[in-house]
Amino acid sequence: MNKIAAVIEEVKSKGEFTIVKLRAFEDSFTSLIVQNSSLLPFVKKNKKVWMVFKESEVSIAKGECKISLQNRFFCKITHIEYNDILALITLDYKNERVMSLITYNALRDLELKVGDEVFAFVKSNELAIMEL
Repeated sequence: MNKIAAVIEEVKSKGEFTIVKLRAFEDSFTSLIVQNSSLLPFVKKNKKVWMVFKESEVSIAKGECKISLQNRFFCKITHIEYNDILALITLDYKNERVMSLITYNALRDLELKVGDEVFAFVKSNELAIMEL
């Protein structure tokens, strides 16, 4: 499980949905929670929290691209382990370790290697928030 410290910048709720805008380092992130913020007592502006997301929810792209995923952060590949089905990519994001689990075919198609600079993406609904 990936875990990065962040600060909540904004919280908006409408019915059963809450959108939380966060800042980690100088990057902005968004978490979409299917629950009204009134039921989440620790989700408040300026609160320090953990952003948590699974390795299997981290997508990787080389170069610039337009995409609907809002949580985009620049990383460097530091380690790659793979077999003929899956690849576990270790990324460095501002000296924080982030793991991405992708298919071997994606690793091969993107020609990923240690030292490559890539963008990592996480869907807003896959970015959970935990109390720090």
